[in-house]
Amino acid sequence: ERVGGQPPLPAVELKVGQVTVRAEIADDSNEQATGLMRVTRLGDNDGMLFVNEKPRQVAFWMRNTLIPLTIAYLGADGTIKELHDMVPRNEESVPSSTDDIAFVLEMNLHWFKINGIRIGDVITPVGTTWEKLTADAAP
Repeated sequence: ERVGGQPPLPAVELKVGQVTVRAEIADDSNEQATGLMRVTRLGDNDGMLFVNEKPRQVAFWMRNTLIPLTIAYLGADGTIKELHDMVPRNEESVPSSTDDIAFVLEMNLHWFKINGIRIGDVITPVGTTWEKLTADAAP
C-alpha cells in the first residue's frame, strides 16, 4: 500500500507476467502532474498507471519524488516499449524514444527485473480493457 502523496486514486489490477499488480490510475492532468510525489513507501506489487488520452511522446522526471522507481513506457496494447530506472528528486526529463506511448507504469525500482519482466512483454488489465481505460481518461 502506498504511503504519502496525493489521496488514493481509483485502481486497476494489471497482469504482468505471472504477477498481478494493483496500479492507481492517474488519468487527468492534475493527478498526472502529482503522480507519486511525496510518497514514502510503495507496496511490493503496487504502482501508478498514467493513461494518455491518445498515444504520444512522453517525458517523466522525479521532482519531489522520494522513492526510486522503474517506469515502463507502454504501447496502446500494453506492450512494454521501454524501461527506465529513475532516481529520487532528479529533475532531468527522461523522454520516450517514440511518439506512440499510451500508458506509463511506475513501480518500485527494479520491480520489472526482479519479476523477470522485459521489454516486449505485454501487460493486460484485469476486468477491463486498455481501450476502456483510455476512453475514461480526462483531457
